[in-house]
Amino acid sequence: SNPSGLYVVNDKLFFIANNGSVGNELWMYNSTTGITSLVKDTQLGASGILYMHNQMVLNSDLYFMTPDQLWRTDGTLSGTSLVKGNLSLDSSSTKMVVFNNKLYFGSNYLLWSSDGTPIGTSSFPELPNTSFTNVQPFTDINGKLIIVPNLSNFGAISGRFWSCDSAENITLIDVGTLGSYGN
Repeated sequence: SNPSGLYVVNDKLFFIANNGSVGNELWMYNSTTGITSLVKDTQLGASGILYMHNQMVLNSDLYFMTPDQLWRTDGTLSGTSLVKGNLSLDSSSTKMVVFNNKLYFGSNYLLWSSDGTPIGTSSFPELPNTSFTNVQPFTDINGKLIIVPNLSNFGAISGRFWSCDSAENITLIDVGTLGSYGN
């Protein structure tokens, strides 16, 4: 089954596995009941999802990304739903961060926020004077979300960091003469 992407939420272990008929999909092991079950076949057919990455918990639900979708689940079929589709997500560089009771992630060269609902999931306008390939949230420092360019472009990016406050105002952080940086 080649399990991967293991993530624990309360007494449940979520993971990606291939049972030979649905492809790589999200499964859950419930340690209370001892039962392992398919959560949902998110990509119908034997190919399944290619990867799941950067799982994150918000309000007791697990959020996960397929190559072009953001999903949420409580571990049940009825509690698993598509939050947003038509995204451009890269397994090596797309990050998800919880900040101010929302999820933040980068897709389609933009920063996105989500309250876990389709209507509450939207992108920010493009950041001005950016010369990088993708915007990614990085971490919360003192109540501000730090936003950085795609971290996989080691050393090839002009020095621009941004911060987002709780009102979702985005501000350029002056980094002085920093010319480039890496991970």
